[in-house]
Order: sequence, then C-alpha cells, then structure tokens
Amino acid sequence: MYRSHLGVRWFHASHAYLVIRDRTGHSERLWFIEKRAFFEKISWIGDRSGPRRQIDLPRDASQQVFGDWLAVRPRKPWTVGGTTHPADALIVISLSSFLAGGRRFETLFQPGERRSLQSFFWNDGKLIISYLVNLVSRFEMFTPGRQEWTRRVLHTLPAEGTVDVWSWSVLRIRCPWDSRPSPRSLRKQGPSWRRREPRHRSA
Repeated sequence: MYRSHLGVRWFHASHAYLVIRDRTGHSERLWFIEKRAFFEKISWIGDRSGPRRQIDLPRDASQQVFGDWLAVRPRKPWTVGGTTHPADALIVISLSSFLAGGRRFETLFQPGERRSLQSFFWNDGKLIISYLVNLVSRFEMFTPGRQEWTRRVLHTLPAEGTVDVWSWSVLRIRCPWDSRPSPRSLRKQGPSWRRREPRHRSA
C-alpha cells in the first residue's frame, strides 16, 4: 500500500483498489475504484465513512468526473437511454442527473472509419480530447455551458509528429521512489529551481 496526492492505493493478489479524493464538486467526495483486470473496474461514490453508491457504467468503460459532469468512453457499443453509443465515442451527462436515474447522454466525439479517440481529461473545468484523423493527431477543448457545450479546436499544436497533452496539477500521483518536487513545491522555489541529472562515470 502507498499514499499519493490522489488518495490511497493498495493491492490484493488479483485486484487493485484506489481511493480518490475529489474536491471539484460543492463538497468533498471520495471515489472508490476496484480494478479487477486491465480493462475492468467497478466504481463507487462515497465519503470518508465509505462507499455509498455504485456507478452504473460498463466495467470496461473509461470515465472522468469534474464538478457535476461525467464523461464516459465505452470500450464496446453501449445501449442506454434508448440510444446505442459506439465503442470509443465520448459521451457526457450531468453527474447529479445520472445519479438520479437520467441516461440522456450528449455525444462530444463520434468515431469514424479514419477517426479514433486517443485520450481525454479534465483541466480547470474544460474537457480536452486527443484523437487521430488519418493517423494525424488532433486536439479539441470542450467547455460546458448552461444550454450546450462550446467546442474549440486547438490549432497551436503541431500537426506533424507525435504530440501528447496532459494536465499538470498538484493532483499528480507520486510514487514513494519519485524524488522530484511536487508542482506546489516548484511554485515555492520559483524559477531558480533546476533538476539535477544523475552523473555518469566514464568507463
């Protein structure tokens, strides 16, 4: 077992368990994740007293939560609320509505013959997605609104080569053997901080 900025992770002979502290909502909530296989997990939402409610999603689906929004990427076609969402689509719904029984998801990304979703993550209330079109990386940012989502294509990134985008925040998981300073400590140290590379002796 080890502790991280996100919470506590511990391992069983066949399962991995993770408790994530989430402060993006109106009050603190905890996510309890049981990972049974590489593409299989079960999620519960709860508080410090323990898990309260299981999240009714396919066990092989990817999910990301921020505030009152739940983003889901099914790994296989998923029929819910009278609609069949294809594999690798990106669909969103209000978390409070979902917990109340609502299943009317909105589609932000639809895969195609030469379009495939690579990754998605939340950053400061905005949903960033990475996808391929004819094997070329593309990035878009979606901002939730009261009536609809605002879509913005990120043109500032290079269209050639391999590009990765991720969120840099104090919630980054750190392993016990990771001796690098956290983003919070970097801000305290200021721009004078320099990372020391290991010295290699010549033979």
